[in-house]
Amino acid sequence: MTQERPDSQALMIRLERIEKRNRRLSWVVAAIAVLVISGFVMRATRLSSQVVVAEDFVLRDANGKKRAWLSTFGDYPALIFYDENDKSQVILGVAEYGPSLVLYDQKGTARASLNLRADRGEPALVLNDENKITRLGLGIGVDGPLISLWDANEKLRVWLIVTEEGPALDFIEADGETSLYSIP
Repeated sequence: MTQERPDSQALMIRLERIEKRNRRLSWVVAAIAVLVISGFVMRATRLSSQVVVAEDFVLRDANGKKRAWLSTFGDYPALIFYDENDKSQVILGVAEYGPSLVLYDQKGTARASLNLRADRGEPALVLNDENKITRLGLGIGVDGPLISLWDANEKLRVWLIVTEEGPALDFIEADGETSLYSIP
């Protein structure tokens, strides 16, 4: 049985589309977070010229349901947005490894995360399926930009990296270890 080689131009076009969508999503979520925080600040300034100091801020809707929570968890701050069923939908925070943005589905499963390693300045976007299994990773590491694809069994199946020496692409058997096809 022969395997067809993927058309590299088609892969690049698809990758460019995915990256464009991810950039837009990142900007939209960041803009929403800035607007919400700005709203808190503007309202606090309007109500009083004094500084408000608290350990937690909880934003409730007209029915008294918690919709957002700004707090610290240990030494690290986080802003959490909730849906109408009190499930986390977005978490924007800073942890020991750096800042992150995590998006959840309606079942409360983390489906997408955007992270920046504070110690090395390496950004990463990770997409998970409905079973909490990482399926796609995009990042920029010490060697260069990297794309990784995993199967439903949590086995790495495809990776593409661009280093100073040039690009490398590897298709991996279902065991997650044996190379099926590599360039170079």
